[in-house]
Amino acid sequence: VSVSRKGTKSVLGCDLANHLYLVDSAGTIVWKVLLSGKPIGLPREIYLKGSDSSCFLLNTENQLILICSDGKYAPGYPVNLPFRTAAPFSLYNPGKAKEMRIFIPLADKKVHAFGIDGKPILTWPDPIMNEGTSQAVQLLHSGNKDFIFCTGKNGHLLVCDRKGKRLMRSALNLRISINNSFYVNKTNRKGLFLTTDPTGKILYFQESGRTSEATFNIFSNNHTFLYEDLNNDGTYEFIFYDRNKLYIYNKFYKLIYSYTFRRDLSVTPFIIDLPGGEKRIAAVSGPANEIYLFGING
Repeated sequence: VSVSRKGTKSVLGCDLANHLYLVDSAGTIVWKVLLSGKPIGLPREIYLKGSDSSCFLLNTENQLILICSDGKYAPGYPVNLPFRTAAPFSLYNPGKAKEMRIFIPLADKKVHAFGIDGKPILTWPDPIMNEGTSQAVQLLHSGNKDFIFCTGKNGHLLVCDRKGKRLMRSALNLRISINNSFYVNKTNRKGLFLTTDPTGKILYFQESGRTSEATFNIFSNNHTFLYEDLNNDGTYEFIFYDRNKLYIYNKFYKLIYSYTFRRDLSVTPFIIDLPGGEKRIAAVSGPANEIYLFGING
């Protein structure tokens, strides 16, 4: 993280006793703050209006927390949540003059919204997920609309706009993979967004909620799916990981590379951005004590 817009990088870390630390580039502990519990998900570096110093937003099981770069809580924080946290928060940051919003699913099976001042958004209708959720809501933008995706524990889907109005009505029997994210479709005109179902089929979603499918292979419920333009040529690759094997498909659904890991992965594949703008698929195997980086050509 940065402690200011033009400052050097520092590191945020948390110990087993739930102390949050800021460590500078020289390895010095700048400050230590005791949290109310274990952080859920990763902190987010943000800047409040008119400030060049950063703040760090995070949540525990029962609190929403905003800590300034000097180690002090921002005014109004920490915020005691009305119910136990079910998933990490998501930050809606539209930029310009619009206000940031914090969306967080709680144990009452509703998605709650807060302003960056920590106060509940009273006009937000608290959309309810009948089956509850353990995933952070996902925020995507297409055209001039914002879409908020809420995935239930059993794969049911709720999609609304930033005012809480429902946007999509998907089929009652539709299930999506609870392990994977939604992406804006950059490949074809089959739909605005895409993700996978539990068997690894690609699901394309139109704005109405209607879907179409594409099958690359048959995968297990535990598969990982990534959608990324790996070599910045404007064409997105379809990337799957399942049963210790990595698959990379091109836009024509053709397999262009595969790799079988010799040991189990402790961190399944994810995308990293290199300083020069290139992208790599990364993975970690704790049992093999190995880190893997893949380009598009393997």
